Amino acid sequence: MHALMQRLQEGKGSGVFNVERKQSIADLEAAAIKAGFAYFYIDAKALTTKKQILAKIAQVLEFPDYFGENWDAFDESFGDFCDELGRAALILCDHFEGFATAEPQGFATAKAIFTDTVNELPPDSPPVLVGFMLQESEKAADLPGLKCGRS
Repeated sequence: MHALMQRLQEGKGSGVFNVERKQSIADLEAAAIKAGFAYFYIDAKALTTKKQILAKIAQVLEFPDYFGENWDAFDESFGDFCDELGRAALILCDHFEGFATAEPQGFATAKAIFTDTVNELPPDSPPVLVGFMLQESEKAADLPGLKCGRS
């Protein structure tokens, strides 16, 4: 069983995970809903720029209209999102390989913000899980932060 699926079933502890494409998105969604998690799906297919990625994340996670589409604003807004959600959440990030290839440093920054934010949540807060769905390709495996497993 993949670590993300196990964490969903346990319902404890936040984290960021890389998930191989062989893991079914539908299975992850069903497990999240069954466990009482809020479910968010960020599809980054054909998105290759920081501006596009931040706009998509802001749309899916319903950041405020004043969201500034920069890394500092993302850091602050994602922290607020986690603090204010009030329940466990699964955020699946799909098709981020195009962004990681076009802007490897931007991808590393986005992933670091997700990771730092969820790792800083108080232990008694509802878990926030972030999963990056990965294509099974050598190119994706060679990008920083896109190796499968827990990051």
